[in-house]
Amino acid sequence: MHPLFKRILQPLLQPIIRFRGDRGSVYLTFDDGPHPERTPMALAALERAGAVATFFMAGAEAEKRPQLARRVAEAGHAVGYHSYNHPHMRVLSTARQHEELRGISRLEHVLERPVRLYRPPYGELTLSQLGWCLARGVRVVMWSLETGDSFATDAGAVAQRTCAALRGGDIVLLHDDTAAAIDSLPLILEGVRRAGLSFGRL
Repeated sequence: MHPLFKRILQPLLQPIIRFRGDRGSVYLTFDDGPHPERTPMALAALERAGAVATFFMAGAEAEKRPQLARRVAEAGHAVGYHSYNHPHMRVLSTARQHEELRGISRLEHVLERPVRLYRPPYGELTLSQLGWCLARGVRVVMWSLETGDSFATDAGAVAQRTCAALRGGDIVLLHDDTAAAIDSLPLILEGVRRAGLSFGRL
């Protein structure tokens, strides 16, 4: 999307699609987990920093590791849904999109608590997904700051790039199944502190 369109559309859509949070905080979010090794490392780094975050879990991964999924929630972090199998939703039929979305009930069963946040895989939000979420009181959450951790090998560069761009209210996109995200996390956490910002849950 062209930057000008983003500046115009995002404030209009903010009541139904969240792109940013309150300006005094930073919202770290982790997609694609829970990962058996890296999610516990992320939890440990967050605990050491006294920070909270939001984890958008793939339903299939949570069902493989129910104890770890519950551990994330029990540590005080928010949990959202990131589809069941992490497909490209824009190429699926409406029926298949809704099948993926209904997997939120399986994540709720794992966590033993309601889930009211949804982030579409790859940020591919369709009108079909949006309508489904609106009808069920599920808030769609996107992001305002992408770290580029998915394809990075230099964690220091990820942290430097993220901290240089950081502003209050940013929803920061990370992935708790990538080494770059986990290795850069302590530096990002310190950068948020140096900026005088607090950590928020969505």
